[in-house]
Amino acid sequence: MVLTGVDQYNLEVYQELLNITLFTSNYFDFMDVGSIAYKITPRSQPLFTYFQCFSPDLWLFIFALIIVISSIISFNEENMSKLSENIFNVFIILISKSIPNSMKMNNKLNKLLIGFWLLLVMFLSIMFSSFLLDYMIKPIPNEVIDSWDDLYMRSEVTILAPMNNAIVKYSELENTSMAKSFRSRIDSFLPEDSKEWFDYMYKKMDTGHYALVVKKWNLLFLLSKMSNNNKEWIKTFHISSNGGLKLPNYLPVLTKMDKNILQFLNKL
Repeated sequence: MVLTGVDQYNLEVYQELLNITLFTSNYFDFMDVGSIAYKITPRSQPLFTYFQCFSPDLWLFIFALIIVISSIISFNEENMSKLSENIFNVFIILISKSIPNSMKMNNKLNKLLIGFWLLLVMFLSIMFSSFLLDYMIKPIPNEVIDSWDDLYMRSEVTILAPMNNAIVKYSELENTSMAKSFRSRIDSFLPEDSKEWFDYMYKKMDTGHYALVVKKWNLLFLLSKMSNNNKEWIKTFHISSNGGLKLPNYLPVLTKMDKNILQFLNKL
């Protein structure tokens, strides 16, 4: 939609009315606080992903059981000096699911213990194989930012927002941990209608270290101007599912708007 000069002026007036009313009216609970555009990046798996097949408590139990079984075997053989060797052999069974040749099985109780351990190892192996198969089939989701909560959790992302945006006002007026985090990361700006400014913003957004928070009727326009209407580049961004987002409970938002404002915004 192409805005006429009058419409553009009216839009600026209405935006200013919303910004003024946002923090003074008692009739607010919802308004457009801005959509979030963030460059889609592949999510990497955490280090030692394979070890996450079992909980930390279960891993501790397994290693404790290895020590207990090795201690009983050494005690039954009346040779505690071989404890470290038996611990190593029992651990090898966990990995290979076979009994090492160096392990002597003269005692009946030792045979029962090793048999029990082999059964437990087989059960653990089935669980691990199921986890591994699920890991290989399930696709790794991309990193996206779809809400203020996501933005808060991604503390390494710098927030680009116009100076009159609700997220800027929120960070300035509130003293919560979210507001403090936003305050330290916001890079506010006044839009400029120049190629140099759009090129500068393009370079920032293309790095993947910035999230752009702009009202929904301006977001796609800005991305288009940054990229010279490069649709393929715009597709590399995730745009939050809702332009009108519910603000935190401690921040009021609009429910009752002037009918003229609603009619105008519905045209956009």
